[in-house]
Amino acid sequence: MIEATFAAAAAAAESKGEHPMTQELRDKARVLGLDRLTEEHLAQFERATTAIDRHLKRLPRDLQPAQEPAHVYRAKRDAP
Repeated sequence: MIEATFAAAAAAAESKGEHPMTQELRDKARVLGLDRLTEEHLAQFERATTAIDRHLKRLPRDLQPAQEPAHVYRAKRDAP
């Protein structure tokens, strides 16, 4: 549903002469409660969302809980 909203907003922005990617980013930010971003903040938001998308694509999605790597903590021993 959100994807359809973004697509509709991008089409509306394109008809007004605005860059559709800018409007799509603004809409995505607005959904997250970031509705007063400056152009500089919008550029940072674009870099951050691009980076997180790349990161999420590299993560395996089909691991069963038993196959996940163990999280191990070992406390350092006290020096005598």
